[in-house]
Amino acid sequence: MPAVAPDGMTSTSLLKEEVARYKTHPCVVSCTFYAGTLEAAEAHLRAKLKETLALNPWLAGTLPKEGKGKAFSWPTSPADADLEAIFTVRKETADISRAKHTYAEINKSCLALCDIGDAATLLKSAGRVTKAVLAPCQDGEIAFLFGMSHQVADGHTYYKILDMLGSTTPVKMDAIRKPQATYSAAEERVSGKRLVKYGSSLAFIKHFVWNNILKTAPHHLKAELFYVDQAAAAAQKAEYVSSLGGGGAPPGG
Repeated sequence: MPAVAPDGMTSTSLLKEEVARYKTHPCVVSCTFYAGTLEAAEAHLRAKLKETLALNPWLAGTLPKEGKGKAFSWPTSPADADLEAIFTVRKETADISRAKHTYAEINKSCLALCDIGDAATLLKSAGRVTKAVLAPCQDGEIAFLFGMSHQVADGHTYYKILDMLGSTTPVKMDAIRKPQATYSAAEERVSGKRLVKYGSSLAFIKHFVWNNILKTAPHHLKAELFYVDQAAAAAQKAEYVSSLGGGGAPPGG
């Protein structure tokens, strides 16, 4: 369990997998467009961020080095300075236009404004694990960019927090911990043993070198898609809750 440090910080050691397996995962960034004035958008988001941060102080956390290992640390009781550290309001018009730019161009501009980097970058910079940026766009719209490190949250947690900054009532959510034994078992159950093992296979290493280092994709690459059966997912979640004796909630929803 995390312990409250004398300086008002709560810290917990990162799991082995969080230091290694998830270290190079890029952050998650999304862009929401608002109509209206920058002042109105700022007032709404500042109030929502403050309320959400009070319930989820880990959103203002950092990944400082802890001896030879690594730690995840956050303010136990976030102050206004912590909110300001993750929330930026730009007065300059961003190079973003839904009318003129392609999706790829908008994505590139969003990352330039809100990319907090992967965990390796955060470990070096001691930057915050989340970042919120509000900026006027070329079309007169207001863009809200929200980024979060994959080191401390999965997609489900990210979108739950993003919803809290919109219209849903903020609630407490824990940062996601991913013990490898549990995570691998879940991966194998959903994707099958063959695909889980592919990530450490020679074929994957060959494709990684081709695509990420040599920048040339081999002709025999293939994509595999999965359909998530909502009824089956609900049944699995119910089974998990039942295994807890009827209390609690399944991880991720």
